[in-house]
Order: sequence, then structure tokens, then C-alpha cells
Amino acid sequence: MKNKNRFKISSRGIPAIIIFVALLGVIGATIAFNHDRSILPNRFNLASYKTLYTEDFEAPENWITCQTIDKTLTVTNDASSSGPVSVRVRLEEKWLDYRGREMPLVSENSGLTMAQINFTENSGWVKDGLYYYYENDLAPGETTSSLISGVTLNCDANLDSDSGADRAYAGRPYYLKMVAQTIESEHKNAKTGLYDMITSKAKQCNPDWSRGAKVSDDATTSNCNGINQFTEKGQTVAYLRGEVPNSTVVWGDICWKMMRTTYTGGVKLVYYSNATVVDGAYQCKTQFNYATVIRGNWASYRGTYTNTSQFPINYYDSAHSGKQTFADNGYMYNEKIYTSAWPLSEDLYVFSKNVTRSGNTYTLDTSEGNAISDTLDNNRFTSYRYFCTDGTSSCDDTKIGYYDGGGNSNSVNYYPIGGYDDYYDFVDAAFENVNDSIAKTVIETWFVNSGLSAHEDELEDAIFCNDRSYTKTANGGVSLGTYDHLNAPSLDCPLQRDAFTKSDTVNGNGKLSHKVGLLTADEITMGGQRNGYLETTYLSNNSSDYNWTMTPSGYGYYYVVGSSYMFTRNLSNDISGFRPSVSLKAGAKVGARGEGTFDNPYVVEF
Repeated sequence: MKNKNRFKISSRGIPAIIIFVALLGVIGATIAFNHDRSILPNRFNLASYKTLYTEDFEAPENWITCQTIDKTLTVTNDASSSGPVSVRVRLEEKWLDYRGREMPLVSENSGLTMAQINFTENSGWVKDGLYYYYENDLAPGETTSSLISGVTLNCDANLDSDSGADRAYAGRPYYLKMVAQTIESEHKNAKTGLYDMITSKAKQCNPDWSRGAKVSDDATTSNCNGINQFTEKGQTVAYLRGEVPNSTVVWGDICWKMMRTTYTGGVKLVYYSNATVVDGAYQCKTQFNYATVIRGNWASYRGTYTNTSQFPINYYDSAHSGKQTFADNGYMYNEKIYTSAWPLSEDLYVFSKNVTRSGNTYTLDTSEGNAISDTLDNNRFTSYRYFCTDGTSSCDDTKIGYYDGGGNSNSVNYYPIGGYDDYYDFVDAAFENVNDSIAKTVIETWFVNSGLSAHEDELEDAIFCNDRSYTKTANGGVSLGTYDHLNAPSLDCPLQRDAFTKSDTVNGNGKLSHKVGLLTADEITMGGQRNGYLETTYLSNNSSDYNWTMTPSGYGYYYVVGSSYMFTRNLSNDISGFRPSVSLKAGAKVGARGEGTFDNPYVVEF
């Protein structure tokens, strides 16, 4: 490797330095490609374009402001190659300050691009995103025309050490790196199935679900960082875990992160940001903020909240401030029935473990014993919960109550369960999918407003699981969130009632208006984010915004994902946003030009 040569720049006697570094290209010379050499390792991409490196080039010793250094860049296909190739070139520049830190290519004071690359007109090179593509294929031994004719130090640059607006660039090195890549011509327009691309990288690995994904190349500490196999409905699927590079795709003009494959051959995505178009190609470099993006409909809901800073999965009626109902745990829900307080008088009250209903009449079942008291004894009445508010053992539907375990010596908190067979019938009814939650309404509105409904036929009718399964406790209550999402994740939804789909009523409930939802706590765990483990994963964001999952963690609580970890939060005092998820149907493909990076994402095609 030759020593790097420095251009000495002078303007008004002030020296500056430019260093040109050529990768895969030699300015002023011709490059021969050996396209049989290996590609860069450990990349999650199509493994199509191949990157090679060459030595630095010789450079003149002096460069004066406004002077152009005449240089050329051509690419030659090795005469001994097996066939024609397609060529692309990427140019990378940087200025370095005296501490070795990168400076802007455009001067912040003068707004000038300090080093100007002069491109050859009508050269046959076309820019697409980050790359310049040569329009014609190169046969063995054939050479491209030159991409550039030279580089000029901006004529208007003022490097004066005392008054120059651009003096920070005086005497500082400038690097130009040229990266050229080739692909066999027969493959340049090839498209790769997204599902196959992910599953081909998947390995068998058993993570320690009690902790997050440790990002490391050491297999003993990485905790299954990478792409792993899992099961969904008995079928093998693949999921991304930890810091997986090259996982960014564009679908519907939106940037997404690939999450996992599905048992039906689809690929599940999670929102990243809105895409931008630079030189006709997509980029995903926009700072993302889930709360800001999704809160576009905030004004429609703020009057509903007790506290207008809240933005929960669901809302509380302002007349019942601070109270929760089972319906609050639903992506959809039925009637919200709140607890009431009932004062206990000196009269005797009968409490029973069970109740029987006949029409509008409820009779306390004392076959397993009962408790009688004129005051509340929490220790004594935890198992005996049904009572009539008039103190009798048989009453109509306006007086039957179920003690919820709260209160004081003079009153009890209870649910008025009139109209339901018993307490469990009352709980199940709260989970019926009748009304849309705020989460469902806002996400589906965002889906339509973002123009994604025009592409909805490219999505599969995947299940978005709002698992509200519960167990009956020994004292007659219910325990929500006993399904262990943190230490035993699953991709199967326990109850069809909670399996949200748009049209599929065989595997799901058919209650979605559009094929969009939220990730589950299980999927977040599989992705590598856990409470107390702040490893960076491909799911991490660059802000302090929190976003709700679709998984309740208990009565009035949901799992929430932060910048790099997951935890539980009360629905009543949080301002978390939403991060939508969709699932591409089987057959989604990406072209060879994408790399899955923020600068050059894969673009989904069908």
C-alpha cells in the first residue's frame, strides 16, 4: 500500500490539506475488476453486488482555491471474467478538523460546498440514491467512460485565518473515497423473496428470555443475537433479535423494520419513519417519533380525558377519575362498568361464594357456607364476595353486588353485576369486541391518512393478538396477565376473541377495519428488548418516546416499550404513543439495488 499523498491547498498564503483515498477506483488510471473475490462478511443483504478494494493513488502536491485537479475514474471488466457485469460506484467524502472529527461538507458559515466534484457530462452514468450506475453492461475487457473529470476547491471559499468564513477548513484534510461494485449482468434486475432472504439466515438458538439480547460476536454472551428460528402454529418461522444490520425496508412510501416471518410465508414489519426521496431513491434517515406521528388525532380525544396529557390505549370516563374497568384492557371493548362504594349499616349483611340467577332475581348460594357481618372484615370476606345491597340473601338485579376486595370498615367497593349470570360472566362481557379503543381508532386512521389503504391488498390478514386471557383465583376473583410474556414468549394467540384480524374469522375475530395493529410483548421480547437490559437492538429508537404494545400486563396495565427496554405502565398516567405494525403477504420481493440500510433501504415489490 502506498503512503497517502497530501494536496497542499493555498489561499492567501493559508495552507490546507486534501487527501484522496480511492476504493475500487483509481483516479487517472483504469481499474480491473476481479468479480470472483469475496463480498464483505456478516451483511444481511442480497449478497449480489461485490465490493473490491485497490490502493491509494498518486496526487499533486499543491492545490489552489478555484483550481481544478483533472482526474478520471473508469472501470474495466477483467478480460478473463466469465461474462458481462453491471457496475455501480459510490462516492464518500469527509473533511476532518484538528481533532480528527468530521466537519460538514457544506460550510455552516458561508453555505458553500467546499470541495466540488466535477462530473463528466453525457458519460453514461446515472445517479440512483447513493450510487452512480453505469447504463451499459461491460463485456470482458470493456471499460466505462469516466464518472468525473476532476475536483475543485470552491472558488468563493475564504480560508483567511482572521476573517475567512471558511477558515475552519484551512489546513484540514479532505478525504474522497470511491467504492465501486459489480454484479453479473444477468442478476442486476433480479428480485429476491423477502421471506426466503430472512429464513435462509435463520439459525437454531435458545435465548435466555429472562434477559435482553446481548449484542456481541461471542456466541457465549450474545444471547442469540441475529436471526433465529421459532414456531408459530406449529410452523417454523424466523425472527430478528438484537442488533441486526440491513433490516430496513420501504413499503407504501413508509420506512419499516423487518420483524419476523409468519407461518403463512409473510413478513411482519414494524413502523420506523416516513421515507424521504433523494435523487429519485428512497432513504430512511428521518428522525422518528412515534408519539408525534400518531398523535395527529389528539384533538379528537383530548376532551375525553381526565388529564389532557394522557394518551393511553383506552380512556377513562372523566366522571370516574382514577378508576379502571376490565374494558380498559381491550383493543376493543364492551360496556365500561366501574366499581361503586356501598355503606354498611348496622344491619346484618350476608356474603356468599356463589350466586344463582333466575331472570331478574339473584339468590345467594350458601351451600359452601357464608359470612354474616355488619362491618367489613377484609380477612374474613376475601372468599365470600356476592351480597345484596339491602342485606337480604335474595334480591333483584338492581341490588346484586360483587365485592372487589376494597373498602374500609364502614363500606365496600363492589361491581353492580345485575344483568349478568355471575362475576365471570360480567368479566367476559367486558371483553366483548363492541367498541374501538383509542389505539385502534388512531392507528387505523393513521393507516388511511398515510395512503397505505391503497396498498392493503399486499398485506396478509395476520393476527394481532390482544391477549386478555385470565385465570380464576382461589378467592373467587380473576388474575389478568398470568400469561408469561417475558420469560416464555409465544406467537400463538390463546383466544380467538383476542386474535384481531380483518376478514379471517377462522383463525381470528374479523374485527379490524384495516390490516394494521401493534406488536405484542412477546415479539418485543423476541426482538431482544427487556426491562433493565439497555442493549441496543434493531427495534431501538433514538428518542425517549415510549410506545404501547398490544399486550395487557394486568388489570389496568399494559406493556410499554422505551428506547431500548420494555416495562409495564398504568393506563391512567402515561403519554405513550403507538408504533404500527403490518404483515406483508407471501411473495414480497426486494430488488438487487437495495442494501437494507437507512441510506439505501430495500424497496418492497410484488
